[in-house]
Amino acid sequence: MSETIIGRPASEVLEAPAPAVFIHAVAAPTAAAVAAVPAPASAASRGNRDDERLRRYERLLWVALLAHKPRGMPFQGTVLMAFTLSASGAVLEAHVARSAGMAALDRAALAALAAAAPFPPPPPGLTAAQLRFSIPFTFQ
Repeated sequence: MSETIIGRPASEVLEAPAPAVFIHAVAAPTAAAVAAVPAPASAASRGNRDDERLRRYERLLWVALLAHKPRGMPFQGTVLMAFTLSASGAVLEAHVARSAGMAALDRAALAALAAAAPFPPPPPGLTAAQLRFSIPFTFQ
């Protein structure tokens, strides 16, 4: 049986050319604009609980990824990986959002993601948008 990475043959993922990078900037809202939008007290307290659950889950993902990070890479750089998880913690989609500039590092980061998957299920009640993650993966 051949090894697969995120549902594709490992050889295809590891030998694929680095993907094109598309970066799009969005201006941050001003402090005055943010302050002008009132939030109901109940939504604010619920949001804080949701934010904390999401932060804890993101830390769990980070620890799992670090456990599968290749050691001794002869190159340096940072890959920004973007991926989407299912409600069960399976990787539904993954890509390099910002390349390290070296295809080998981009492939190594995606391979680490594939090796770490599946992840534990996320906390209940998170939306589909909250199950999309962008995580920088630095090789030194």
